[in-house]
Amino acid sequence: LTVSLVRESSGEPRYFISVIEDITARRRVEEERSRLVTIVESTDDAIISKTIEGTITSWNRGAQRIYGYSAEEAIGKPISMLAPPDRRNEIPRILKRLRHGEAINHYETARITKDGRRLDISLTISPIRDSSGDITGASTIARNITERKRAEEALRQSELLYRTVIEQVAENIVLIDRETKRILQANTAFRRSLGYTAEELGQLTLYDFVAYAQEDVDRDVQLIQSQKQCFLGERIYRRKDGSLRNVEVSVGVVPYQGREVQCIVAHDVTDRRLVEEDLRRSLNVLLALYEAGRVLGSTLEFDEIGTRLLEIMQGVTDLTAAVIRTRDEEGRWRVWQALGPEPLLERVELSSAASSARRTALENEEPVCFRLQPGETEGGELGEEGFVALCLPFQVRERVSGILEAYGAENLVQDETREILGSLTSQAAAALENARLYQDLAEHEHQLQELVGQLLGAQEEERRRVAYEVHDGLAQMAASAHQRLQAYIRRHPPSSQKSEEDLDRIINLVQQTVQEARRIIGDLRPTTLDDFGLGAAVNKEIEHLRDEGWVVYYVQNLGDERLPVATETALFRIVQEALTNVRKHSEIGQLHVELSRDEGSARLRVRDWGQGFEPANLSTGGPGERVGISGMRERVAILGGEFKLWSRPGEGTLISVDVPLPTTETNDHSEGSDVRQ
Repeated sequence: LTVSLVRESSGEPRYFISVIEDITARRRVEEERSRLVTIVESTDDAIISKTIEGTITSWNRGAQRIYGYSAEEAIGKPISMLAPPDRRNEIPRILKRLRHGEAINHYETARITKDGRRLDISLTISPIRDSSGDITGASTIARNITERKRAEEALRQSELLYRTVIEQVAENIVLIDRETKRILQANTAFRRSLGYTAEELGQLTLYDFVAYAQEDVDRDVQLIQSQKQCFLGERIYRRKDGSLRNVEVSVGVVPYQGREVQCIVAHDVTDRRLVEEDLRRSLNVLLALYEAGRVLGSTLEFDEIGTRLLEIMQGVTDLTAAVIRTRDEEGRWRVWQALGPEPLLERVELSSAASSARRTALENEEPVCFRLQPGETEGGELGEEGFVALCLPFQVRERVSGILEAYGAENLVQDETREILGSLTSQAAAALENARLYQDLAEHEHQLQELVGQLLGAQEEERRRVAYEVHDGLAQMAASAHQRLQAYIRRHPPSSQKSEEDLDRIINLVQQTVQEARRIIGDLRPTTLDDFGLGAAVNKEIEHLRDEGWVVYYVQNLGDERLPVATETALFRIVQEALTNVRKHSEIGQLHVELSRDEGSARLRVRDWGQGFEPANLSTGGPGERVGISGMRERVAILGGEFKLWSRPGEGTLISVDVPLPTTETNDHSEGSDVRQ
């Protein structure tokens, strides 16, 4: 509404003129333009208008935020000011396309900000036409995609790195469709491990390369679906060529192209298993050789050596049968030990090839390999391919003492197996030689012990004979002379003092002779030992020590039944020798002697607290001392007992003797016997 006042010529108001105009459409256009301006100014994108020559005509706040130029700085400037140096030719090409009426959508390029920063920009450019349809300019919407491009590049690099790592890792990685079990993706290691190409794997499923039972596979699948991630442990995969590989499998569920798939990570442990197997086999061989050395070196029994040798050989090699031969007393070779099926051993015994190889090995004293063909024995026990056999002589000090015949598979003649069998054979040969020498030594020792026992028995018998001859002869004569002198003095008293003194000296000499004869008898063979037993005889020896001023503690627990004669004699002689040594070397004057008996043995303990000595230096002592200790040991050894000697300088000496007793004692001390007969 527009109102105008009309005046007269005199200036007086005359009337009003009102003009009413309909501006509804214009107001709508203005409101729409205001909304568009608000949108343009509030958006984060740059909205720029330019002439068809490229001069900027409008510049919104988004353009100012992105490029850094204000509207005053940008309007009227060429749009090419935003192009980086390497993209100067890009603007003319875009303007040319616009002149032809071509719109440009989401064109990605680079632009430069006011402060020189380079931005990644996505452009949408549309031509502007006038009312007649002519193109007068262009409208550009520019979006800053720098951060998005950086994120995309980081993601691309991450994916590239991930793919590179996946392709280069040694682990086998494969993606499996959870529903169809088809292979979706597989890395290089998986393809190389199974021998398939990527195209071939795309045609396979999980069940085509697993080499274990279907129910086990289904159980693994159920486990994966219930836990989504788990370690399955060791499994077996089948290669394209049919060979098998041992793998340790871990399975999980991962996202792939908008869905969940199974990711299988398999670590190939085939080589490790082979190395472990070789190591285990080598360790078993070393342990077997060690065990063989320990066992064969610790036993001196012929039969045990052969049995253990075959057991050890069977444990470290694939022996089917084995035979050990030795010479008999007539020099003929005979089977000593054998291992394997009896029918097979009997038929192998008749094999001409085995006999020939045996003779060659013995003649040349070297191992001989040969093969037993199936036709060489009856019954077909050798199988379709027969056996490989090896003959190894037992050789010690350039002398063959036996021969080993081993029968088995092809690996029996491999260098490693031959070395193992050769080493075991050498150890067995040495053990057999040691056993033979030990038997000879044991026989000689037995003969020597019998001889020593006979000598000691003869010695004791001679002592007994001499003792009783002295007792019945010299001692009786001296005692009779003493009695007759005393009777003569009573009948014929001396006439003078000198005669009386002479007679007293004579009587004393005769009395000393009687005492000396009794002492000699006691040393040779005390009648107390024969008449009253070991306990009484030892007690008498101790009484002599006590008479000399010694403090002796004597404990005797032998019971009422006498010990065997040999045992009583040996223990008494040991006590005699021990007391003699105590008199010589102990200066303390204190002694403990114990004699006891249980159901199986008799025991003697002699302990003094004298000077003592080092048992290792015993060989440096005097001849009598060495013979005395050796005599004690020898007497105990003859009886099958145990002799122990402990001593330390300044702490005294302990002698311990344990002698076994027969369960049924038959000895010379039975009722009614007379030892002196």
